[in-house]
Amino acid sequence: MNTFAIWVSLFTGLTTALGGAISVLFRSISDKAMSVVLGFAAGVMLALSVLGMLPEAVEMHGFFCTAIGFLLGGIAMYAMDVAMGHSKDCDHHHDHAQHCDSYLKTGLMIACGICLHNIPEGMLLGASFETEGTFGLMLALAIALHNIPAGIGIAMPLQLAGVTKPKIILLTAGVGLTTLLGTVLGLFFAGISAVFVAWMIGIAAGAILYIVVDELLPEAREKSNHWANVGIAVGVLLFLFLETV
Repeated sequence: MNTFAIWVSLFTGLTTALGGAISVLFRSISDKAMSVVLGFAAGVMLALSVLGMLPEAVEMHGFFCTAIGFLLGGIAMYAMDVAMGHSKDCDHHHDHAQHCDSYLKTGLMIACGICLHNIPEGMLLGASFETEGTFGLMLALAIALHNIPAGIGIAMPLQLAGVTKPKIILLTAGVGLTTLLGTVLGLFFAGISAVFVAWMIGIAAGAILYIVVDELLPEAREKSNHWANVGIAVGVLLFLFLETV
């Protein structure tokens, strides 16, 4: 097995923990800043799903295969949402409102969505190293750059929920390691079915879009609607920039 690809994938995945570490450096955050950060995470994930993953899946194996996966991803996240229960609303007048359960639920659902996204992405990375090493390195760099804001998006709600810094960094690192899992699968099945990968990408896109619409955007707009829009715009533009460099 290509050990160089394994090490590159490991480094690429762990940049998610770098995003988590950046997030936990901030000890306190105002409502406006919180709204911008959550809006930023929503913008990155929205662009990732709609502008990155869905067109890629359609190009790989057409609209219908992608659409089925997309719907399955949304349904899976809805089922998880129901299973976790509706979190109680924060009491904004309480001294410890930042510890409310809704932020914990949001952070965990984002982590699940990113895991679903990382596995097919890692598969593509592993397969690319088996066919063209230079392309594999460029793809790894692009994934690493995307993982940093993804780590921030996971860590910020968890930090607001009162999760300890070591646990946040460990969780974001664990999420990043799903890229390595995907890479191992991609190296093992270098000629992996395009239908399977397209399905996986579609499922991940549906899951991520559900999280953005149902969790991130309401949380961001609850704090400050206008500042949430600023965060969303910055997140989308950052994704587009990373896609072109």
